[in-house]
Amino acid sequence: MLNQIFLKNGYHTVAESGKEQLMAKQFKDGPLPSINDWQSELEKHKDLTIVYSKQCPWVARFMEEVKPFLDEYKLKPRIVEINTPEEAQKAPSLYSVFNLIYEGKLLADRYISTTRFINIVKKEIKS
Repeated sequence: MLNQIFLKNGYHTVAESGKEQLMAKQFKDGPLPSINDWQSELEKHKDLTIVYSKQCPWVARFMEEVKPFLDEYKLKPRIVEINTPEEAQKAPSLYSVFNLIYEGKLLADRYISTTRFINIVKKEIKS
C-alpha cells in the first residue's frame, strides 16, 4: 500500500475525508495542514459546473475537446477556472485540478476523458 511508504519515512495521517487521507511529515513545531470543508463548497454548485485549473495539460486539452459536445447537446455549464492558491483552497473537492458537478453532486473529482464526460452527462443529466 502506498501509505506504507510514507509511514516508513516519518509521515503520519493528520486528517481524513472519506477514503482520502492527508499525510504530513513535521520538521518543526507549527500548525499541521488540514482538510478544508469542501463539501460546503460543493453544495453551492446547483447547475452543471466544471471547476478546473490548467495545472494538468490533459485538463486544458479536455476543456477544448469537450466544446463540440457541449454545443451539440446545447449544454452551457458554468465553467470556473482556478487561478490562485486561495481559489484552490475553496475547490468543491479535495482535488482542485478538475471537478465535474451537477445539482451539488460531485460526478468526477479527477481528470476524465471526453468519452467518459459524455457518458456521465448522458447518464446523470440527459436521462
